Amino acid sequence: MHLSCQDTIPGDEPANAMLKKYPPAAPLRDPAGRPYPIPRDQASWQAIVEQVLADHGLMMPATVAQDGLRVKLC
Repeated sequence: MHLSCQDTIPGDEPANAMLKKYPPAAPLRDPAGRPYPIPRDQASWQAIVEQVLADHGLMMPATVAQDGLRVKLC
């Protein structure tokens, strides 16, 4: 799954005008049919990813990308 920082954020018109920003065609939705909120910082990205996984019955750890993140490849 890929969540993108390219989504537009309501009310952030200067940033929404950037070339790579566009409204999501089919936003990921929770089990009640509501779109998940647009994350705005590292903590909210992590919380939303964990919520998406839990909502879909995927009980696995997930760490969103961040500065300085290191992943050990075996």
